[in-house]
Amino acid sequence: MRGENGRDGLSTAPINSGSFEWSGFLPYDQLPSVTDPASGVLATANSRITPDSYPYQISVDWELAYSNERIYRAIGSRSSLTPADMTKLQNDTYSALDKTIAERVAYAVDHSAASSKRAKAAAERLRKWNGRVDLNEPEANITQAVRIALLPMLLESKLGKSWELYTWRSRSYALELLLEHQPARWLPSGYPDWNGFLTAALERGLKESGAPSKLSDWTWAKNHSTHLTHPVFGKTWYLRWFAGRTGPDAKPLPGNAYTVRVNAGVHGASERFVTDLAVPDQTTMTLPMGESGNIRSEWYADQWLAWAQGLPLHLPFGANTGTGVSANRSLTLSPQ
Repeated sequence: MRGENGRDGLSTAPINSGSFEWSGFLPYDQLPSVTDPASGVLATANSRITPDSYPYQISVDWELAYSNERIYRAIGSRSSLTPADMTKLQNDTYSALDKTIAERVAYAVDHSAASSKRAKAAAERLRKWNGRVDLNEPEANITQAVRIALLPMLLESKLGKSWELYTWRSRSYALELLLEHQPARWLPSGYPDWNGFLTAALERGLKESGAPSKLSDWTWAKNHSTHLTHPVFGKTWYLRWFAGRTGPDAKPLPGNAYTVRVNAGVHGASERFVTDLAVPDQTTMTLPMGESGNIRSEWYADQWLAWAQGLPLHLPFGANTGTGVSANRSLTLSPQ
């Protein structure tokens, strides 16, 4: 079964009927592929990799393209990228979606006759914001509050409480398009124009999210912490009690679901890997927890701090490093 009561838009299916099993495999030469792209860049960030004309259904659950677009824009036509550049890009916290919301809301407040002093203070911060979801600033909290308030305000008038069924992954992209084009047919009744509506969404978002009167105190660090734990022992209180240690303490981290440095509170990048194929011994890799899934191991969660701080850890190759596997040595695994 997928989703909670099918709320992700997919229909539930029995797993024991045998009617929904795979019926075969795609031929290798018909799988999505690209060789030597003209741009010199290949990036996915879990976003869609097939065009509309692709004949097979690979997934209906792609990530939104914000991180992917950011990667392409950041790299652009640069031809002299270094491993340090790629490590910096992996830790990039710019959110194009939140920056768009900030610009639209600031404009709306400036052109709305119903703007309060509080709304104007928020708009002033959004107008100067660089779009980065960093720890010590409140702007990302403000745009998140607007996003959360907008969806029910748009849909309740058309669907009533049934709007709560709409939890599809692409809702943020739908909101962005509505903000960009501001179609009259989507403007809820009771608002003179989209400027007044977006100002009201800002006011509602700040109120419902519990924003303090002094917005500068409403930092991302105070409202968002990331807590990683063991996928089995961290699930219930009695397993956590039995295990004694299931993961590091919660820690405020930059980034959100729309940044290259993805941060969703309970998960982030599954690894950060950077290599220069011309100099493989400079390869780095950092895992969010560590190399061991055994909670009693000294290597369980031993990479957490480096991962949380965005620091690369050396992954040595070659014969002269003292560790790793050299070109003159091999490891053979046999059934015995």
